[in-house]
Amino acid sequence: MASLSCRNVPLSECRNTRQGRYYITDDRGFLCHRDAYNTNTGCCTTGDPFSCDTCNLDTKCCSMYEACVSCCLAPKHNAIEIYPTVFRAVRHPETGHWGDEFEYCRGKCRTHSRSTVHENAFIDVKHFCFSEDARPQAPEPPTPPVPENVQVVIGSPGEDCVSTCGDQGLRCILEVFPALNSCRVMRDNFPCEAACTDDPEIPQPAYIVPEASKAESPAACFIRAQDSQFDGGSCDWSKSHARRLCPCGEDTPLDDSQQGMGLVAETQEIPRENDAEPGI
Repeated sequence: MASLSCRNVPLSECRNTRQGRYYITDDRGFLCHRDAYNTNTGCCTTGDPFSCDTCNLDTKCCSMYEACVSCCLAPKHNAIEIYPTVFRAVRHPETGHWGDEFEYCRGKCRTHSRSTVHENAFIDVKHFCFSEDARPQAPEPPTPPVPENVQVVIGSPGEDCVSTCGDQGLRCILEVFPALNSCRVMRDNFPCEAACTDDPEIPQPAYIVPEASKAESPAACFIRAQDSQFDGGSCDWSKSHARRLCPCGEDTPLDDSQQGMGLVAETQEIPRENDAEPGI
């Protein structure tokens, strides 16, 4: 981490992040070394205000917890307007709202299971995040857009995409699966609380419901390995406790711009010479 400046800070009484071994951030957004922290007031006596030096401002994730809290408190990140609108636990209104912007930033920046890929392996070295879902995003190659005439439909647990689309009076559009095959798309549709990764046991974009057994990776999202291709079995694959993300559309052919999105082409029989029509 870059050395902190020795900017004098007026003393008052502050709450702070407390647990850091080497650094502290107080509720005014100042980040300081522990030896520049006043134990009587709880405030930094020197330090950097709203320090984002160790943060990726695109992902809003930082390599150090105290820097995450300090950067989150920066006026440009609008914590004072955001904190009354979000719940302490994502998608759990019963947990209530944060008390103020410092409490919000201090809570948001803590790591949790959604910061990891497998067990305790963090997705990224910058894994202290104050983004909306408070987790880093693994880098992904771009995916093609979903065609306007295709609906993305979430299946029930254990249901394949043939049935899911059929319930809507539509069919599963195999050619569109590559557009759904990303953790970004999965997180737009499912909580993915535990992780988002690829696994040969779950070769299609799917979410394992929290009620599944531990061996089934509950609350995790899965995508197909990026170097593999979708085939004819993609529409009818199902697994107990897995909710499919299905591309559903009318039974009409796709235009040329919607073809060739990473699929295994069906083999077409080529006429042999002795199969030529008589008289040619």
